[in-house]
Amino acid sequence: MKGEQHFGMPNEMSTEKFIDLIFRGLWGSSPDTDSAPSSRKPSSSLASSQTLQAERDRIDYLRFLSGRLWSSPPDAPPNHSSAENGEHPPKRPILFLPEIPRERIDENQLRVEAAALELFTQQGFHGTNIRDIAEKAHVSQGAIYMYYPSKEAIFAGLVRSYRYSMRKFLERVFRALEHPFSRNDLRLFATAMRSMVYDDAEYWLLMYIDVIEFKNQHFLRAFHDIPEQFRRLLGRKAGLVQQQLGWCGIDPALVMAMIYFYFHTYFVIESVMHGNHHLGVSDEEAVERFIDILLNGLWED
Repeated sequence: MKGEQHFGMPNEMSTEKFIDLIFRGLWGSSPDTDSAPSSRKPSSSLASSQTLQAERDRIDYLRFLSGRLWSSPPDAPPNHSSAENGEHPPKRPILFLPEIPRERIDENQLRVEAAALELFTQQGFHGTNIRDIAEKAHVSQGAIYMYYPSKEAIFAGLVRSYRYSMRKFLERVFRALEHPFSRNDLRLFATAMRSMVYDDAEYWLLMYIDVIEFKNQHFLRAFHDIPEQFRRLLGRKAGLVQQQLGWCGIDPALVMAMIYFYFHTYFVIESVMHGNHHLGVSDEEAVERFIDILLNGLWED
């Protein structure tokens, strides 16, 4: 993906930092606040189903607020808990929330984008033509050119819109993290990553299409110096973490970037690549055990 030192340092140095993190854990000794683990012992049980559902509901709400087409977010997201037969309806991509008032959007353009997204992610960019998009969107080819001068402009527009929505989503997630490297907030962050991959697989499929067909031309900037991007998202929380007793000493923004990529890779393999419990355990178990390693390191004192 042409990240070009996406951790902001040479590969050898980033590898050593990650090994240090895995060996020692985030906290070298008992911290002086509630923002980190109170014990060096791994968690003996998974979070309760109520806790997991509360985390997912919270992330669903943040995701709902991050759709690019909202000029003024509503007070509450759709209530999926009342679905018939106890089944939740499938979630739409973050780009296409169904509750948008009609007067705020151009329905033809929305149909064009939805059709293009589905076709691009099913048969690739070069395997799709304007005629295909027009037929699926139930508009004329001429109507498409009213909004976009070319097929690549549609692709680029989808990427820009998705990146904008995902950026807004991550901003909201980071604001929700009171103590980013505590067990509870690491669980919440993992839940957010799970939603980004499971509920918006189209975003990652667009990225892979971009890598294969455009040499990552449209997503390239997203992979440059990711710790610096996360430093801005963490804000003053990064400095507060470094001042806490027991902190491992590694740049918190770098640590968060490493955690981000671990969870991203895990959920992409599970969902996009149909891993089917590729670590031999459930998502919840995999997340909890990785958090144990992050908090405590591989070796007990």
